[in-house]
Amino acid sequence: MLYEDFVFQSPSDRPFYFINFVSTIDGKIRVTNADGDKYWPIGSKLDYQTLIELRAYADVLIHGKNTASSHRTVDSLAKPEFRELRKNLGKSEDLVYIVLSDHPDEKLHRQLENSNNIKSRILKSDITELNQLLTKKEHKIVLVEGGPHVLGAFFKARLIDEVFLTLAPKIFGNEKNETLTMVEGFMFPADQVPTLELISTKSIENELFLRYKVNY
Repeated sequence: MLYEDFVFQSPSDRPFYFINFVSTIDGKIRVTNADGDKYWPIGSKLDYQTLIELRAYADVLIHGKNTASSHRTVDSLAKPEFRELRKNLGKSEDLVYIVLSDHPDEKLHRQLENSNNIKSRILKSDITELNQLLTKKEHKIVLVEGGPHVLGAFFKARLIDEVFLTLAPKIFGNEKNETLTMVEGFMFPADQVPTLELISTKSIENELFLRYKVNY
């Protein structure tokens, strides 16, 4: 495991929120044109293994509508090896899976249907209410995987505590706003920009696995 030494300091009044993303050297995390699938995956097999590993540490996984509609996350959460990893980490085998959407559609509901009894909840995209709910239920570790607009909402609420970032040795470029960066839909005022404190750096082949603490 890449993060066997993963420890965190949860705030006293709410859960610990962290994110995990893979980005190209030029800061792109997704291509939005019709051929976007040809650009995926951005990272290596190790990056994907790290994604699964970090999910295993979490009590709650949060996706936005677009992310949930694009990936069959319920299938990966049902894999025996994932459930066994959680068990070995002292977690319940079932990870709480929440999708944020103010307008869920048929495609989203189809993506969440499964025969493995993996339960999911669709909640409105009110970050303040969500934080209150998760705090009330005493969830300790929450992984926010996006997409970028969901992440922007969490940063705006100053709820992201740590960032795990895989830097992939690729350059996508951009044309007609067809790529996305890690945070979209919100921009901090110049005098309120968060700073990130580097916790660890792991270099494997040509990829960098970075972990940061967020300071607001």
